[in-house]
Amino acid sequence: MSSLSAIDRAKNMNRIISIISDVLSLYGYSEIFLPIYEYYDVLVDKTFNFNDENIIRFIDRNTGKSLVLRPDFTPQVCRIVANYLSDIPLPIRLSYSGRVFRNVGIHKGMKSEKYQVGGELFGADEESGDLELLLIVKRVMNRLKIDNYKIVIGDKRFLNILSNFIDIEPLLKILESKNYSEMETYLKSLPQDRGIYDLISYLPNAFGGLGVLDKIYLLSNFSETLKERVLHLKGIIEKFIEIGGDIDKVVFDVSETRGLNYYTGINFDIVSLDNGNLLGGGGRYDTLMEKFGYGVTAAGVAFNVDEILSLIGFDKYIDENMVFIDQEKGIKVAEKLRDESVKVFCK
Repeated sequence: MSSLSAIDRAKNMNRIISIISDVLSLYGYSEIFLPIYEYYDVLVDKTFNFNDENIIRFIDRNTGKSLVLRPDFTPQVCRIVANYLSDIPLPIRLSYSGRVFRNVGIHKGMKSEKYQVGGELFGADEESGDLELLLIVKRVMNRLKIDNYKIVIGDKRFLNILSNFIDIEPLLKILESKNYSEMETYLKSLPQDRGIYDLISYLPNAFGGLGVLDKIYLLSNFSETLKERVLHLKGIIEKFIEIGGDIDKVVFDVSETRGLNYYTGINFDIVSLDNGNLLGGGGRYDTLMEKFGYGVTAAGVAFNVDEILSLIGFDKYIDENMVFIDQEKGIKVAEKLRDESVKVFCK
């Protein structure tokens, strides 16, 4: 990469970061700054997909304790809220930006570090909190002028309710591996109840718009709790549409199994249809704050700046507000313009 393109890349990344941060600010999120590393013990049971193979770990020579380059912002923000902000009124909205680190193999085509901008919402009720996250995604994508994307939504509470009726672990493995040849064998092991049987047999195909939720609702007659959960999900999307959201941007994947032991409600990915990049994601993790000793609801969203940049590209950066002046002849004029907050480039 030439020096000029490196400058353009940096300026365009800053522009993306600024756009996302400005949107979060519109919703009342206050930015905080977080350390680049944390103690291993703080993160070990509080971070999504946390294991020794994925993290970058080292030893603090002063204490002998294990430290980790942060793999995720969420537990850091949770710790700040529980330790220092538990006495202020709810809801609490905090935002952040910076790099996260994962020890992934370069040969897998994955980056070991990502720049993220995101926000965490504490103490809001589930319906308004989930709706707020979707509205933030909509507004960020609009500001970035990205239109060809989908918000792919799964729901862990639905699957957890379903686990009261069946042995769900084999089903989750089938759905995760997409090995549907095993589905027929699994269906034979189910209770002789056509309602459960019909619902489970539909789950591999439960991918789409509001029609998917309508179908699941009809197949959930054996459980009022399941039906209530489906109505809750449908209600959030209907309000999203009412406020200006695009139903064509929302996709339900009820068979999504990622993070079943981490998320407690909806979880979602923002996926580019142009190149398949994961532009961001988020979800609800209401039980996480209990591990920090402060039992409040929690949900969040994060955007992947590098992936967004690779999608929208970066042309030569031209600041239309910049004034160019010959330094030898106009340095005095340049300083006066700067006093008036005008950007001046002396040639």
